[in-house]
Parts: sequence; C-alpha cells; structure tokens
Amino acid sequence: MAADPSVKEKAWVEVQKKAFTHWVNTFLEKRAMKIQKSLVEDFSDGITIINFLELLRNKKLDKKYNPNPKMRPILIENTHLALQFLKDHGLEPKYITISAEDFVDKKETLLLGFLWMLFRKFRIAKIAGAEDKSEEEGLLIWCRKVTEGYEGVNIKNFKEGFNDGLAWLAMVDKFTESKVIKYNDMLEENSTLENIEQAFQLAEKHLGVPHLIDAKDLMEGHADERSVILYTSLFFHAFMTQEEKLKEKRQLESEFSSKKQKMSEEMQALQAQIEAVKKEKLELEKSLEDLKRLNMEMKEKYEKELHEKDDLMEKLEREKEDLENQIREWKAKFNKLKENADERSQLENRALDVLRKNLVEHLNDINTWKDYLEQDRKSHVPETPVIRDEKEVKDRAFEDQVTFLKGALDSENKKLEVLLKQREIDRTAGGAKKSSKK
Repeated sequence: MAADPSVKEKAWVEVQKKAFTHWVNTFLEKRAMKIQKSLVEDFSDGITIINFLELLRNKKLDKKYNPNPKMRPILIENTHLALQFLKDHGLEPKYITISAEDFVDKKETLLLGFLWMLFRKFRIAKIAGAEDKSEEEGLLIWCRKVTEGYEGVNIKNFKEGFNDGLAWLAMVDKFTESKVIKYNDMLEENSTLENIEQAFQLAEKHLGVPHLIDAKDLMEGHADERSVILYTSLFFHAFMTQEEKLKEKRQLESEFSSKKQKMSEEMQALQAQIEAVKKEKLELEKSLEDLKRLNMEMKEKYEKELHEKDDLMEKLEREKEDLENQIREWKAKFNKLKENADERSQLENRALDVLRKNLVEHLNDINTWKDYLEQDRKSHVPETPVIRDEKEVKDRAFEDQVTFLKGALDSENKKLEVLLKQREIDRTAGGAKKSSKK
C-alpha cells in the first residue's frame, strides 16, 4: 500500500533535518560548535550560518558582523553578509532561493532546500569522474566503484539498488581500516532486514552516518528515493571527510617530519652554539680570573701609589710650611734690612747734606783764598765759583752729587796747588831781586 503523500513529505523533512544537522555539525565541530536547538533556530541569528559557510568554503568572511545580535535588523544584516559571502566565493546567485529575512523568520522548507542545494553543490558534485553527470548520477557511479568486487551488490539505481542494505554494508567494510565486519559471513548468515539494520548501526557507529530510513520501508521498496539518495550521499561525505582527514594527517605528518628535521638541525646548531658558548664561557672565566688578578695588582699598585702620594703630599705640606716660614723670615729680614737701609739712607742723606754744605763752603773758601792770593797780581781776574749755590748740586742723584763734588774739589785743589807754587816762585824771585839791590 502506498504511503500517504503528506506523511511521506513529513518523513522527508525529518530525514533532511537529521541528515543536514549531521552534515553541518561535521564542520562546526572544528570550532567546538554544534547545532544546539535546531537548524532553523540556530541559523536565524546569522552567527552559526556564517561559521558554517566559512568552514564549508575554507575562507574567512572579510566583513564585520555583530557577534551578539538581538534586534531583527541586525539579525537580517548578519544573514545577508553570509549569503553575500557565498556569492563572492563561487556560488551563482541563481542557486540562492532563500533570503536573509527567510532565515530570520525561520522558514524551514526554504532552509532545507538551501542546505540540500549546498550539499549537492559542494559535496556530491566533487565526485571524481562524474563532471559531465548530474549529482545523482555521479553519486551512483561512485557507489558502484567503491563496492566493486563485493558479492551481492548490484547498484542499478537508488530506487532498488540499496533495498537489501548490502551496498551500505560493503561501504562500511571499505571505509573502516580495522575491518570491523565480516561482510561475507554476514551475507550468508543474516536476513535482508538484518543486513539493512546492521548497515544502519555500523554506519552510524563507525562512520558517523546517522540512521535516517526505516529498515522495513526500505526492504519493501516504500522508502522515499530522495531519502535514499541523501543517506547514501552521507557515505560519500564520510568518505570525503575521511580522505580529507587522511590528507590533513599526511600533511601534518609531512609538516611534522619537516619540522622534526628542521628541529633536529636546529638542535644540532643549538648544540654547536652551546658548545661554543661553553668554550666562550671558559675563556671568559679565564679572562675574568686574569682581570681579577690584574685588578688586584692594580689595586695594590694604586694603594701603594696612593700611600706614596699621601707621603709625598705630607712631605710637600711640610716643605710648603718650611718655605712659608722661610718666606716669613725673609720678609721679616727684608723688612728689617729695608728699615735699616731706609734709616741709613736717611742718615747718608743727612750726612750728604752736611758734607755737601761743607764742601760747597770749602770750595767757596778755596775760591776766596785764591782770589786773595792773586789779588796783588795785575793780571788777576776773579773766577766764577764752581758752585754758586747748594741747590745746583742738591737736586742731582746721589752718585752724581759725589762725582760732581769730587771733581770740583780736585779741580780747586789743583788750582790752589798751582797758585801756591807760583807764589813760591814769586817769593823766591822777589828775594833775589832785593839782594841784588843791596
């Protein structure tokens, strides 16, 4: 009996919600996030959809959004940025049949259609070798390829090719490295319903593919083909996730190996640097000891020189004191000598005044006597005194006064001597004359 279309649609909605929640969470878990309430609830603020799309496209939204939106316009703006991000990174606008307002208004049908479009476009469409096929055809080709060689598997289409569950069992066996199932044994021992239920359980346990379809409906051919396609596509998603993780693991191993090699080289270089530092340390310690020894020697030398300098300073201070005492003594002696010289000079000046006065008087007396002695001579002409006044001599320097007075005295003495001799001659001649007259 055919299922009620409304019931079938409701079942399809539940299948989509469960499938897409699982699919979205496989991305969000990379940021320690997950769908908390439901797809329509969590996507309504724009935050979860932005994170999901960034992970899906492996790119970052380059525009700022509100991380804690409350008001409707902000919710719409966040979601609009998410949709624009999709358009900017390879999704043609014609594929986007939902608006930002639809997200905020929690329109479930439009949201599920949007996620189904993304799943087909960015997951199923990646099947290698099916570029010229539809997503469903490509998925079928992939299923046949991965189950090739497994007994009992005959995938003609999605309507009938999976009704016995063997194709999914084969995929579980293919994608689990530890070979957790024995496919051939199960094929022989289990009924069709048991195989289907085993496929659902093992797929969820080992591949993370959620149970979406009723086993009995599938076996009887009543399952919605869309649900079969979506469920099967989750195997491809699991496979791709596994491949991506393996690729990421290999990349990490390669990076680790490269970093390990680099670290080893750096460790060797570091070890060489450590050895060089140790050697340098030993040299520095030796240099330090030499410097300490040199410092000690210089300190001792400095202290010795300082002591000698202090001794020298003391000696110089004593010599300075002695010199100052000598200078004071010399000054005292000089002052005494000067005082004595001044007194003597005064005495000499007084004596010179007396001598000068006496010599001037004496010279005048000599001059008078000369005039007296010659006054009876007819040819006598009185001489002008050599010094007419004492002032003519007094204003001269001491040496000049002595020289001048000495010269004048000698001159007058010579003249007087000549005069006396002449008088003697004249007396002798007069006596002779008187004798002849007698």
